[in-house]
Amino acid sequence: MILANVNYVKKIVFPLEILPWVALESALFHALISIGVWLIAYLILFGVPTSPYCVQTEISGESAAIEDGTNGKPGGRGKTE
Repeated sequence: MILANVNYVKKIVFPLEILPWVALESALFHALISIGVWLIAYLILFGVPTSPYCVQTEISGESAAIEDGTNGKPGGRGKTE
């Protein structure tokens, strides 16, 4: 059968230079899928995270209002005794 169809059997030169690229693209694809699954699970379990900058601003704003005695009011003097 092979001898009858010699045109179907050819020596093909495979470019070995593409093998590292194939491995890299495969790893990147699997990493993106994994990150997507992790992100969806995180959002379902914990919700949307808040920015640490916003939390720090709120905390520092409260402590500044307490320290200067204004209770956060502009021009206020806090409790008068």
